Amino acid sequence: MPDSQSKVLSERRGRTFLVSINRPEVRNCVDSEAAQLLFDAVETFRADDSLDVLVLTGAGETAFRRRPEGCWRSRCAPWSPGVRADGHLPHH
Repeated sequence: MPDSQSKVLSERRGRTFLVSINRPEVRNCVDSEAAQLLFDAVETFRADDSLDVLVLTGAGETAFRRRPEGCWRSRCAPWSPGVRADGHLPHH
């Protein structure tokens, strides 16, 4: 597992890949750095045929922001180069 200060943590448990957004102080708002780390984690999962399931979680008591205002639109870049402008992942 990466350094606990990382914005995104990942861990393999058998055939499951756990990915956790680690930004409880901002209710796991995804900024450009966290978006890239999430993208990298998904790519790691996709490249490993020994993994069957990816579980996405968030740190803290309130895991995720209810709405993106004040987070996504004002401070965050688009998800990643791998996400289309309409927010959908490309098909591979």
